[in-house]
Amino acid sequence: MTQLTTYEELIERVGSDPELRTRLFEAFGLSALPGLHGRMDAFEHTQQGVLDTQQGMLDTIQDIQGTQKEIRDTQRGMLNTQQRVLDTQQGVLDTQQGILNTIQDIQDTQNEMRDTQKGMLDTQQGMLNTIQEIQDTQKEIRDTQRGMLDTQQGVLDTQQGILNTIQDIQGTQNEMRDTQKGMLNTIQELQDTQKGMLNTIQELQDTQKGMLNTIQELQDTQKGMLNTQNALLKGQDSIRQDIKALHGMYRRQHDDQSRFRGAYAIDATRANEVAIALLFAQKHGLRRVSVSRFTKDERDEMMSENMSALESDGLLDRAWATFAKPDLVAKVADLHRREFAHYSIAVEASFTAGMKDLARAIDHAKILRCATGKPAYAVVASVRLDRQVESQVVADVAEFLEAEDEDSAFWYRLDEEELEPLDPC
Repeated sequence: MTQLTTYEELIERVGSDPELRTRLFEAFGLSALPGLHGRMDAFEHTQQGVLDTQQGMLDTIQDIQGTQKEIRDTQRGMLNTQQRVLDTQQGVLDTQQGILNTIQDIQDTQNEMRDTQKGMLDTQQGMLNTIQEIQDTQKEIRDTQRGMLDTQQGVLDTQQGILNTIQDIQGTQNEMRDTQKGMLNTIQELQDTQKGMLNTIQELQDTQKGMLNTIQELQDTQKGMLNTQNALLKGQDSIRQDIKALHGMYRRQHDDQSRFRGAYAIDATRANEVAIALLFAQKHGLRRVSVSRFTKDERDEMMSENMSALESDGLLDRAWATFAKPDLVAKVADLHRREFAHYSIAVEASFTAGMKDLARAIDHAKILRCATGKPAYAVVASVRLDRQVESQVVADVAEFLEAEDEDSAFWYRLDEEELEPLDPC
């Protein structure tokens, strides 16, 4: 067995076993070495401190993992809340459609009421015309009655003459009696006719009275319909105000939701910047690329050194407004020669890409081409496209590169599942 000559070698071999340490001391004859037991106790104390520190670090790591899980749960809750907001907005749209249908029904009812009122007015005019005809008939009947009275008076005068004639001419008395009898029958017929005409006049007067009552009822009905129409108009104004308030609330919620989606789209685009850059790498003979975003100082330098060229191209005003805050402008180089950039990309991101995103991407690509003297590609990254943009972008890389159109952009389609908050880990 090799003789141990130093404290350090002995401590390393013995460890923290007191019994083993005592036997080794006795075997080697080192029990009398000064301070050796103290050195061993200090070594044990140091080992215990290291173990405690390691345990504390493990507890801290578990706390960090718990915190990360809570953050992911919070993010999922935010996404669920956004979905409920979308469901609420759909309910609001359905409610607005129902209200618009109700307003259309009210307008149709008002049109029917106006048609009914017009028909009632025509009926009233017809009744008035009938009443006028009845009054004219009554006047004719009165004239006829006067004529009949004059005829009766003439008959009485004739009777008197006949009586005088009978007295004067006895021989013709029988003939005169027959004539008188015929005249009496005529008078009776005239009286019966007069009685019938009086009954007809009474019936016409009763009919006229019924018509007047009907006209009064129609006027009362018309008045009630006008009151109902006024109430409907007031209710329609209130509904319009409610719709306007709902529209304002929906617009505010829609704007807030658009800002959230836009921020997530920018995060997803920047996370896929290498994939976007690789779409154009083959044209430049590259297989693996390095993507470096232009810093604010670099962008400001591009603007200041190329103001005349940008102004001549009509880009200066727009560049000052948008190039200072692009979603993504970057230079692309070979992964093994990062100091030499082959081309640049100008990307604008949105959940639903519109004409504003397209114009910004095209402008930024033109600025990069002007400032670097190298190819620059305009890219619009989104989940879907606005209708106005669909005909302005190209979704096929080969077709886009072959066209070499500086006023068009390539569409990089984002996966909606990528539009989630970044994991804080």
